[in-house]
Amino acid sequence: MTLKKWFYLSWTSFAFGIAATLILGLIMFFTNPNYQNSGLGEVGFNLITLTIAGATASVLSQMGFFGYLILKWIAISVFRSKVIWDYLQFILSIVAIGDLIYLRYVNYGVGSGIGNYIVLPLFILVVAIAVSYYKMKLTNRSAFIPTFFVMTAVTILEAVPIFRENNIDSLVVVLIPLMICNAWQLLILHKVIGNK
Repeated sequence: MTLKKWFYLSWTSFAFGIAATLILGLIMFFTNPNYQNSGLGEVGFNLITLTIAGATASVLSQMGFFGYLILKWIAISVFRSKVIWDYLQFILSIVAIGDLIYLRYVNYGVGSGIGNYIVLPLFILVVAIAVSYYKMKLTNRSAFIPTFFVMTAVTILEAVPIFRENNIDSLVVVLIPLMICNAWQLLILHKVIGNK
């Protein structure tokens, strides 16, 4: 990967993160009855805050993505078998989803059912499967597991500070743009580096 290709991947991810956060944040802002009589100053402040949140989501996504690429390079040299590395990625993905359910329920689920804490991991799982399937169609079958791993385990790891907040607004405004940035980087990588 050349510096020019990395820069393209970086600024497009940055743009996707900010755009997704602004769109989601403004929809939430204008559909919330508490903000119906907000002044121009409050809207402007929210735009600045949303832009910073989108930029942060993008940077987290890029750090996680390039961290994964380094981890993959090390893991392939250690295990010397792509099959073992793929099995390990799949197992870690399932563990990450299970931990997300369990840990959020243990920390925040006092007096409520576990069903409330299955929805978010299920959403992440469905999006991960869809993106992985699409990546496999764009490239080849061996791309499914690595894409699934990034869209589940890496995304969950990147979003740990958001999960600690346990705030639905934060989850929507940061987690979804984070997933969009991860999906964008995964789906465009083969075009950027010029192979399948």
